[in-house]
Amino acid sequence: MTTAAQNNEMHTLLDWNLKRNPEGGELVIAELMHQNNQFTQIVPFREANDGVGHKVGVRTSLPQAHLSAYGLRHKASHSTTAVITEPTAFAVTWAKVNADLAELNGGDPAILSEAAPHAEALAQLVENAMVNGDHVTDPLEPVGLAIRHSSLSGEAGKVTIDGGGTTNLQSIYLVGMGPGAVYGIFPKGSKTAGIQSDYIGKVSDQNDDGELLVHKWRWSQKFGLAEEDHRFTQRIANISLSDLEAGTGTTKNLIYLMKKARARVQSRFRIKVGPQGINHYWLMSSKMFEYLLHQIDSAVSQGSGIRYENVDNGFLKNVTMPTFMGVPIIFSEQILDGTEELVS
Repeated sequence: MTTAAQNNEMHTLLDWNLKRNPEGGELVIAELMHQNNQFTQIVPFREANDGVGHKVGVRTSLPQAHLSAYGLRHKASHSTTAVITEPTAFAVTWAKVNADLAELNGGDPAILSEAAPHAEALAQLVENAMVNGDHVTDPLEPVGLAIRHSSLSGEAGKVTIDGGGTTNLQSIYLVGMGPGAVYGIFPKGSKTAGIQSDYIGKVSDQNDDGELLVHKWRWSQKFGLAEEDHRFTQRIANISLSDLEAGTGTTKNLIYLMKKARARVQSRFRIKVGPQGINHYWLMSSKMFEYLLHQIDSAVSQGSGIRYENVDNGFLKNVTMPTFMGVPIIFSEQILDGTEELVS
C-alpha cells in the first residue's frame, strides 16, 4: 500500500501523466516558481580559513598619540584588535524518482525534469539565508546582510539610513563586495562554492510498506557571508511600500535616500575600486525597482536617470545591467515585505 508520505516524496503515475503532452512527449513546464535572486550569484566567494568558520580580524582601537615638548616622557601604547568568526551553513534538498515510472516516461528526461525545481528551491533558500539569516536566533543560519545593519543607533547607525516609514516596510542596500568588505564563504576543503549535485544512483528505498527501486540524488550548498569593514555597505531601512504607492509620506523620495547612501560611501571610499578591490551594487527587490523607475522619470533632467551600461569590473565581464549614479543594480526577491521597523 502506498502511503501519503510516499506520494509527497515521489511522483505518482498520475503526476507523470500530467507532465506528458498529447503526443506522449515531455511537456514543457513553465517555471513559475523561479525568482530573480542575484545577490548570491554575484557576491564573490572565498574559501574559509578556519574549517567551517572564517576568522576576520578587526582593529578596535588605535595607539595613543600626544602633543609633546622636547624632553617630556610619554608611555608607550598599542592598538587593540578583535577576532570575529563568521559561521557557514549547509543547505540540502533530496529527490527520489520511482525508477520504473521514470523508464515508462522517457528515462533521463523524466529524471532531469526534477533537477530545475530542486536547484531553484535550494537557490531561494540560500539567497534568503544570505540576506535575512540570523545565526543567534537559529544556529543553522549564517549571519545575513540585514542583521548586520539592523539598528539606527551606535556603530550600526552610521551605516543604516532611516527611510521614515512605519508599515509595510522594505530595504535597499548599497553593498560593497570584495576583499575587506562583503563576500561569501564556503568551508575549507569544499569541492565547490556553488550548488553541488550528487547522483546517489538507482537504489532500493525502504519504509514500513517494503522496498521500491528509485533514482536518488541530492543537491546541496555550503555557504556563509562575511563582512570585514561594515562601512563599505549602507542599508536604507524603513522604506514604506504603502507610502511609495500613494506618493505621500516620509519615504516617498527614493532618489534622495539613495543619493544619501551613495554620498556616505563616496565620502570615505571610491565607489568602484577595481578588479581586486571593492565593487558596489544597489541591491533591491523587483517591486522596489518598479517604484524607483516611476520616480526616475521626473528626475532624468537632473542626471538621476537609470542607465543600462556594460559592466566589466573584474567579477562581472561585459554584462549589461541597469545602473543608478554609475552603480549597477541587482535584484533579490528575498528582500521581503513587512520587515520590522528599525528604531534608534
